Amino acid sequence: METTKLRAAITAIEAYVPDYILTNDELSGLVDTSDEWIMSRVGIRERHILKGEYGMTFMAVKAVKALLEKNNIDPSEIGALICSTVTPDMVFLLVRQLLQANVVL
Repeated sequence: METTKLRAAITAIEAYVPDYILTNDELSGLVDTSDEWIMSRVGIRERHILKGEYGMTFMAVKAVKALLEKNNIDPSEIGALICSTVTPDMVFLLVRQLLQANVVL
């Protein structure tokens, strides 16, 4: 019996971060902390915050559409879509399902 090796390759990668940046100095005006306290404990100076009613799917769609355009990839060429998050938009619909529907894979 002949065996076939399955192979997979990541051929492109893309990311999306929201435009709004919350700095430690700005955060210290909201809660009792300081840039020095945060930096000495976790090393974070700023974080990107997604505002409004948007969620994980919004960011994933932005990243995937940019990836497809930048690399001239037809969505029908994609054999699998893997998406993992601890911050889903909804409890019952998977982000992958929403992403697939919004990018038309």
